[in-house]
Amino acid sequence: MNTPRYLMGAALLFWGWTTGTFLLALPMALVLEWSLWTQTKWDFGEKECSRVWDICVILTAITMVYCFSISDGQSVVVDLLKSINVNGQNPRITADFNYHVYFFQWIPFVLFPFMLVQAYGSLKQHRMPTFFLTLRMASRRDSDFANRELNFSWIYFLSVLLAAASSNMRDMVFFAGFCVLVGWGMYFNRPKRVHWVVWWALFALVVKLGHHGHQGIMLGQQKLEHMFADMLSQMGRAKTDPGKSITAIGERGRLKMSGKILGRVKAPDGAPTYLREASFSVFRGRSWYLGTDGQFEEVEAEADTFTWVLDRQLRTTNSIEISVYKAGEETVLPVPSGTGRLGDFAADGVRLNRYASVQTVEGPLLLQYRTDYDLNHSIDSLPTDEDLILPENIQGTFARVGDEIGLGGGDELAEIGKISRFFAANFNYTLWQPKAMRRPPRGLSAIEYFLTERRAGHCEYFATATVLMLRQAGIPARYAVGYAVDELVDAEEGEYVIRGRHGHAWVIYYSEAEKRWINFDTTPGSWLDQEREEYRSPFEPISDFFSSMKHGFLVWRYGERSGRAQQIMMGVLILLVAILVWRIVKGRRRLSSDGESGGLLDVPGLDSELYALEQWLQSQGFGRRNGETIRLWKERLKELGVSRADSLDGIIDIHYRYRFDPAGIEESERATLAMRVRDWLDASKKAEQAG
Repeated sequence: MNTPRYLMGAALLFWGWTTGTFLLALPMALVLEWSLWTQTKWDFGEKECSRVWDICVILTAITMVYCFSISDGQSVVVDLLKSINVNGQNPRITADFNYHVYFFQWIPFVLFPFMLVQAYGSLKQHRMPTFFLTLRMASRRDSDFANRELNFSWIYFLSVLLAAASSNMRDMVFFAGFCVLVGWGMYFNRPKRVHWVVWWALFALVVKLGHHGHQGIMLGQQKLEHMFADMLSQMGRAKTDPGKSITAIGERGRLKMSGKILGRVKAPDGAPTYLREASFSVFRGRSWYLGTDGQFEEVEAEADTFTWVLDRQLRTTNSIEISVYKAGEETVLPVPSGTGRLGDFAADGVRLNRYASVQTVEGPLLLQYRTDYDLNHSIDSLPTDEDLILPENIQGTFARVGDEIGLGGGDELAEIGKISRFFAANFNYTLWQPKAMRRPPRGLSAIEYFLTERRAGHCEYFATATVLMLRQAGIPARYAVGYAVDELVDAEEGEYVIRGRHGHAWVIYYSEAEKRWINFDTTPGSWLDQEREEYRSPFEPISDFFSSMKHGFLVWRYGERSGRAQQIMMGVLILLVAILVWRIVKGRRRLSSDGESGGLLDVPGLDSELYALEQWLQSQGFGRRNGETIRLWKERLKELGVSRADSLDGIIDIHYRYRFDPAGIEESERATLAMRVRDWLDASKKAEQAG
């Protein structure tokens, strides 16, 4: 089955248009389609084709690794694509794109060398050993599957359509273009007994049904995405919303915690207890929200573009290195309290709000930065009336509890001490909550039920209740979320890991005496050990190993400001392409339109006697069709009733080995081939004369 003329070029132009690389696709299409007009061909045998295919496989693997390494959307290749786009930009490439989708868009490019070999070579069909290394072994070289032949142009055509579809275009113009290309390819290979009107009518019906099916699949996909999003939202902290924190207060059952490594901290001189991502002032229902004027403001980068000063008045005395994975286009960074500066941080932008939440704009897949901080200071805004508000529906309960423990009338430290002793003496830590927690008795809210009766819960209960108790005592307080830094994995380097189960909620209160916000945590200190015991998986070491491999690769990938990793990969790609061109062109026999050699290299098999047999049959009206393999030709000769066609099997087997086997054939087999062809021709000519 042959591809129609100009179909491949049209497909490449379609790919270039959908992916924004039209100026790259245009020369590829022209070079490929020029093979239909030029009379010059190159004699590539199975050995040479196998070598080209192997290099294409290597290019594919390197491209896959490269695309993964630039999943942040910033790379030499992306800049190249933007430069060759007809509009000077590439709208298909965004900062949060999927690297595997981007890889698919490059498939036509990495497989293009083999397509050129087929277009400008003498072979239009390729045996399976060309594509499978295992079939090149002597024991499997002559198996039935190995002798099957494949027209690679159809494989390439499908890969081009796949690459075009990966651009995620959803309009009807794309759908129409896709259908035209598919219909074009199928029409010229349709069964000839089917009238063209009937064929196109059936094709239009299939397209119509396919369009409706596509719409149904999209709706189903959206429903599945929502369903899985709800499921995943219960597993750890994938992304922090600096505008609100939806707690699990009031949920029944066991809170699921993840052991997945989310980041790493390198602190040779000791790590801070907490890394804060956000803090909140307003409590409603079961969620915490930012107060008024919580908008983010841009932070200007310093002259080196890698330093971001959050507070120029703040004195910084400590420094640690943090690396965490990006969680979307805008990611909240976990930082110690009192962080005044970010250093060695490659990001497109940094934002800061009055609640000391630091947000990065875009940036690489692995966010690496140094934080300079002073725990005795803070960059949070001064407290407001919102930091003293208790919801009206729970004021009575907190007032009664405050009276029980003697809140009010004491100094700041005395009030803090009373609250701390109250929780330490009367409460326990647990991740499991009974059914009654969803609908507490006597009209109590979940937080009131925790405070007065249940008195057991996880950090969100303790932090929320403590904030409200502090406010009952007249102390401004906020609800803080982030991570506890506890698990040391390398004492010599001072490296800690941050897991999903290290996600934590605690309290910050404003000290009038010290004029700063101070961390305060009433969650029982055993909570980390308890979660480690309950949720540590026996497979966690395996997961940690692969996490370390991934982290190490990304550190190498993003460790050089100059993009050295990209330069190395691009250098390898260029070197491989240069080797490919050199190996293909060097010493290859060029064939003119009449099949005569234009080079000096003696390619094995070109003097096979089978070609003389083929010329004689052609003179008798049984010539081989363009693109038809010798084995298929033999089968057609049998159908046409050519005498002694069955006896060609032995001749063809020796010919194939003589022509394509890198080991060649013995002299005795070479003589056998010549003898069998001579005997076959003599017998056929005698039969013709006798007829």
